[in-house]
Amino acid sequence: MNADMMGPVFAAAAVVTRSYLRSMTRDLSERRQIVEQIVDGISDDQRQQIHDAAEALSAEICAICDITRKVAAAAPGQRGEAGA
Repeated sequence: MNADMMGPVFAAAAVVTRSYLRSMTRDLSERRQIVEQIVDGISDDQRQQIHDAAEALSAEICAICDITRKVAAAAPGQRGEAGA
């Protein structure tokens, strides 16, 4: 591609990018409104239950990540905690 074509290509890419970002912003705004409506209808007790469940899930994900790291480190030819 020659230099004369680069300007129009970048201009077209900018238009597409702006359009995509506008679309994503609109989508995120709609999702935010839906979440706010859901949250408004939740009692404090339910919020605490959701928070507790999220913390438990986060702890489980961290445990899985730790196991995955240990398995990867133990793989032949790898350096790490249990590796070569």
